[in-house]
Amino acid sequence: MSIGIRVSTSKDKLEAYLCLTEPEGNEGWYTEKDMFDSLKEGGIVFGIDEGIVDALALSPRYGENVVVARGTPPKKGDDGYIEHYIEENPEVKPTVKPDGTVDYKDMNVVHSVEKDQKLCEVLPPKPGTDGMDVLGNEITAQAGKAISVPRGKGVKLTEDGKFVVASLGGQARRSGNSLEVKPVFEVQENVDNSTGNIKFVGNVIVRGGVTSGFSIHAGGNVEVFGRVEKANITAVGDIVLHSGVGGMGAGMIKSGGRIYAKYVENCTLSAHGKITAEAIMHSTVRCGDVVELTGRKGLIVGGSVKASHMVKAVTIGSQFSTPTEIEVGNDPKSKDRLKELKEMLDANEAEEKKTRQARELLTKLDRAGNLTNEKRLMLNRTGRMNEKHKEKIVGLKEEIEKLEASLEKGNRGVVKASNYIYHGVKISIGNASMVVKEELAHCSLKREGADVKLAAY
Repeated sequence: MSIGIRVSTSKDKLEAYLCLTEPEGNEGWYTEKDMFDSLKEGGIVFGIDEGIVDALALSPRYGENVVVARGTPPKKGDDGYIEHYIEENPEVKPTVKPDGTVDYKDMNVVHSVEKDQKLCEVLPPKPGTDGMDVLGNEITAQAGKAISVPRGKGVKLTEDGKFVVASLGGQARRSGNSLEVKPVFEVQENVDNSTGNIKFVGNVIVRGGVTSGFSIHAGGNVEVFGRVEKANITAVGDIVLHSGVGGMGAGMIKSGGRIYAKYVENCTLSAHGKITAEAIMHSTVRCGDVVELTGRKGLIVGGSVKASHMVKAVTIGSQFSTPTEIEVGNDPKSKDRLKELKEMLDANEAEEKKTRQARELLTKLDRAGNLTNEKRLMLNRTGRMNEKHKEKIVGLKEEIEKLEASLEKGNRGVVKASNYIYHGVKISIGNASMVVKEELAHCSLKREGADVKLAAY
């Protein structure tokens, strides 16, 4: 290595540097050969930029580390991924015909699959591209990460590991990276004395109606093509009533998902998700999302309709001042949960205080040397209990904060009517309410401060 030329590398050996010392007296300039020889002696064999070395010989830069060689860093391989063939939570909407009527007969609610039908493809990770440092050493690249294969009931992985397929025929559902196929129970006629009550783990399809006094409990969706009378229908998933329901004052429909009905009369409805119908008459409705009345009628008259976010209709109430209550922005389940959380918080804070005080007392005794072995065990136990209560308090406060923020959004709930809201209708938004004195046309009602105010539709 030439005197006055120092060769060094970066820590990862992906860069090499030349540092020139300015010659003294009559010593000559450093030549390209001097520099290349120094690099060779320093073990630098890969990625040398000859142009930079030549330029450095013509125009030396003394006392400075100049990058003259660069290695090739390794490139990590692409991670594996899942290509899904099943849409997640697809939006299901009834068809509104040009004449304003609503067609509930072709909803495609049930995503049916056959046994061994492909639900998704599992694409493997790819290997990376190796690199090389300036010393000529190969740098092994990191391979991509394998993706977690979707699992669930009613599905299986093919022998080659490339696909997840249905292990049985039924209803396919996807939630995130989880797949599930549930079997379907189908009734060709009415649910009546010939069938008895139905309780099924999967989806239920009834080609006829549901007569008074009978019930359906489903772990999936329920779809009924005929009229529902004074019956009870409960589903973990969606409920679709193609011909509507006349509950005779005692029918009850409860969904963990969404409800679609031609009409609802003298019935109690409860849904976690959206409720869509052409008419809701003299019924009690509770909805965790949006209640939307569609079609030419789009009518809500009589009874009580409560929704967390919005009630949207063509007409609300009637010319005869039929008592009708509309409420948005208040989720009863969320309010109950908030009350429960605050009670749990109070209890945990009280317990945390007790364990903290006990721990402080025992710690003082320990410092004074007056702690028995039994009390020492108690000290350790109260310390662990105190930490558990602290962790629980933090979690409860976080959940309360999120829930309160969610409930606060209720003040931004809205009631919309494209035709009329008639006198006698009571509108509540959050904690504000009003009774309509004169019919309102093509409008929205929103909360401003402590009042319900009229706004453009």
